Amino acid sequence: MQKLWKDYLFLTKEMGKFLDKHDLEMFFELLEQRQRLQDIIETTDNHDFPLSASGRELLQCIEDTNQIVTAKLQFLINNSRNQENLSRAYENMGAVSIGKRMDWQS
Repeated sequence: MQKLWKDYLFLTKEMGKFLDKHDLEMFFELLEQRQRLQDIIETTDNHDFPLSASGRELLQCIEDTNQIVTAKLQFLINNSRNQENLSRAYENMGAVSIGKRMDWQS
């Protein structure tokens, strides 16, 4: 059981690394692998490990790492939205300028 949780932590850390590289394809692949691993963990009969001292420590590390990954993903999403809004603003500004120029010429 401990190995499964360590693998879960490893995948979570790797997800963060690929977010840093803006490699969303690999991020989502790792997320899918982590979900499959979580399904395996949930179906195993041994639920004593998370209650042990080393289990609590490992789960806390997973939670901390997951919060970092979540923050990185949120930053990426916000950055993407800002770029999209900026792009739209420039597109709209160009259309308004063309219309004004055409009105002025007539």
